[in-house]
Amino acid sequence: MIAQRTKWLGCILGAGLLAAGAAAAQGSDAPVTDAQLGRIGHVLVIFAENRSFDHLYGLFPGANGLANATPEQTLQRDHDGSVLPFLTTWKDGKPDPRFPRMPNAPFLIEVPPPAQAQNEVLPSPIHAFYHNAEQINGGRNDMFA
Repeated sequence: MIAQRTKWLGCILGAGLLAAGAAAAQGSDAPVTDAQLGRIGHVLVIFAENRSFDHLYGLFPGANGLANATPEQTLQRDHDGSVLPFLTTWKDGKPDPRFPRMPNAPFLIEVPPPAQAQNEVLPSPIHAFYHNAEQINGGRNDMFA
């Protein structure tokens, strides 16, 4: 069942990318007209579980993503609200040696140092209700590290 859903999701994503590529290939910088917008029948927004807009689309050209984030918006904070001096991953109460200290800034997860093989289990924020509420931090989303 999951494999079938994954197959369909792949087909939908592929079709969307083909349509976006075809539209981009026309190369028009002219504004979209109301008549063109009226031809849109459906809009699909695809979000993977435990992913943010910036994680999925933050580097897309024209997206209001990471390029528009202020330094204050990109910093991760400790439990007391102070800015963390660096980012690290913990395992059994100690820094995980697989992940060196990283700057307290956005980073690409698929490149070193966080990159791991696809068959490896990577650390994840705690998903308990009160931890999640703290991580969200009133909408600032700055306590996940």
